[in-house]
Amino acid sequence: MHDLTRYTQPILAEGVGCTTLCNDSCPSGLIKSTALIGYTKSMINDYRDKSFLLNQQKEFDEISPSYAFTEMRAFLRFRQASELRTRSLSSFFSDQGIWFDDCICQSHGFSMAWADKARRKIKDLYWKNLEVCALSEDKLEFRFATLNCSWLPIDAFEWLESPLQTDKKALNYLSSYLKFSIRERINFGITKGHLE
Repeated sequence: MHDLTRYTQPILAEGVGCTTLCNDSCPSGLIKSTALIGYTKSMINDYRDKSFLLNQQKEFDEISPSYAFTEMRAFLRFRQASELRTRSLSSFFSDQGIWFDDCICQSHGFSMAWADKARRKIKDLYWKNLEVCALSEDKLEFRFATLNCSWLPIDAFEWLESPLQTDKKALNYLSSYLKFSIRERINFGITKGHLE
């Protein structure tokens, strides 16, 4: 979203091995080489541990068939077994009105709006002075340093690719950009009740 180098020194001064996003379940942002090496070795060991892998497969087969052993699960395992000091990236600069997003589709204390094409509520993001912003539930404005667009259609990336040059204020909001047009509603036989 903008130059992230200005955030490095305050994070380093905190003495963390790495920062996290995705609701504190994956390394993201600043990751010291020792943390990366430890995490990588831990993941390799996980894949060599036949008993662990069999238990994972059993869980996926019997309890959660849509799950898999991902880098997030591997990171949580590594962090539990190590002395790695972490801190959520979104917590570092929130007192300055800067937000590192964990997921647009989750509130995290921000105002939400329905987005037809995403078929879910999303943070009510908007463009302001070439920056993506949103209001918290208590009406404080935050500038977003990063965004996690998981579970969103490609249209969201198109909206982010370049700020909209339009007089129609509504299209400055991502949720408005992700609304079905009348033509799309007719073509797909969509009624309001189908969306919410």
